[in-house]
Amino acid sequence: MAEFEMLHDVLSMKEHVNCRNFRIDSDNGFCYKEIKAGDSVGFESMDNNYLFFFLDGDYSIVRSGFRRTVFHKDEMIVIPKSVEFHGEALTDCKMVTMGFEHVSSGCDKFVLQQYEPYCQTVRYEFKATPVRYPITAYLDLLVYCLRNGIDCAHLQEMKQKELFIYLYGFYSFEEIGDLFHPLVGNALNFREQMMNSLKSAKTVDDLVEASHLSHSAFYAKFKKEFGITAKDWMLEQLSREILLRIQDPEVTIKDIIYEYDFPSYPAFNRFCQRQYHCTPTELVNYYRDSRANAKSGIK
Repeated sequence: MAEFEMLHDVLSMKEHVNCRNFRIDSDNGFCYKEIKAGDSVGFESMDNNYLFFFLDGDYSIVRSGFRRTVFHKDEMIVIPKSVEFHGEALTDCKMVTMGFEHVSSGCDKFVLQQYEPYCQTVRYEFKATPVRYPITAYLDLLVYCLRNGIDCAHLQEMKQKELFIYLYGFYSFEEIGDLFHPLVGNALNFREQMMNSLKSAKTVDDLVEASHLSHSAFYAKFKKEFGITAKDWMLEQLSREILLRIQDPEVTIKDIIYEYDFPSYPAFNRFCQRQYHCTPTELVNYYRDSRANAKSGIK
């Protein structure tokens, strides 16, 4: 990776951060991280799949079911959601992470499904895939944009699609199959099906109907794949979506109540108290203040 010694003032930065697509949710999409030697991060569970790109240094990861593995500069790995892992920087490290709940492009999902027969015949090993050109050049520009403050939903979406184009074009069938082995197969198909069905589903019964499974088979499969009940998962997704909507300064509490079919303000207030442990007004003020601080550079 090239060294990024120069940062520039982005023209029209005010307009950029004021855009409703300016990204505050750092768990999804691409993030650039610099980690000091000895610093560690532990996860008991994750809502996202993660693709790690190691740009510099040595990073140790212990994940459930595998021995401690050390990753180095110009390597990448995938860790699926709901997998416990603990990471530690053995030296000063630089990395890019890509968090994603599901594959956003229908084309990418279709292509990944072509690797299912291969993955069923190959034993999965927690090992790195090399990062090489043109991915190295792609990461150079991505990191440059992120470090200079260009971080909107449009950029995130385009860069994810661009990444898959380079992987499919310049990596072998076996390399892609090994990299995405944890995501390929029935688990990916079921998760994708649930994410797609969530857009129109109002109840758990709607998800059951979309799965074409019996109720008992659906509940067992859902708990196995997601680690929680379908009802709790739907509440999590609704809570997350409302948090993203409420960060838009043009969206009012009344808009949220209408858009998400809450019967009344008291009903929405009970939802907020249960999910966020605060009132709707407190929730709005907290995230609007966070956005204002992000714009002004206040940490």
